[in-house]
Amino acid sequence: VQKMLTTKLGTSEYQLRGQEPRVAAFAPMTFQDASWIVVLNAPKDEITGFVHTNFLETFGLFGVVGAVVTFAFLFVYRNFQQEIVIAEKAEHLREKESLVDKLREAGDYLENLFESANAPIIVWNPQHRIIRFNRACQRLTGYTAGEAVGQELGMLFPVGSREESISRIVHASGADDRESPEVPILRKDGAI
Repeated sequence: VQKMLTTKLGTSEYQLRGQEPRVAAFAPMTFQDASWIVVLNAPKDEITGFVHTNFLETFGLFGVVGAVVTFAFLFVYRNFQQEIVIAEKAEHLREKESLVDKLREAGDYLENLFESANAPIIVWNPQHRIIRFNRACQRLTGYTAGEAVGQELGMLFPVGSREESISRIVHASGADDRESPEVPILRKDGAI
């Protein structure tokens, strides 16, 4: 009471014997010519309980906000990483398309070269079956590519020299110097 009368404004904690602690808040009040000191008195637990509850709610709210911000950051980061991966894959696909275009151009060039060459060119597989037959071969033998492809290489050589001709051609195809042996060719009409 002495503190209230002296300071006239503030709070004071006290406890009467056998009772719970209390808080008194006081402030002066003047109305017309009268002055009072207004005192509000409440159990300390009610006041600090409000502060404690408010602190927990605020802390919980900060936790929720922190979790939302963290998840938002992770979502944005994940999307950013996915965009980087997509951009890298798109660049890889562009490079691949460019290589495919170059290979197609090279293939077209080689196909044109193969077909327009004046020299007869025959391509065969390991079983000695014809798999490619250019126009010069068609002119030389009288066979069309459709007639020759899939047939045995030996069909192009006379029976008497067939084994020797195949042996010389196979040997020449594996040689380092790439010699071009001259062998007799059996035409479709039977001429050599």
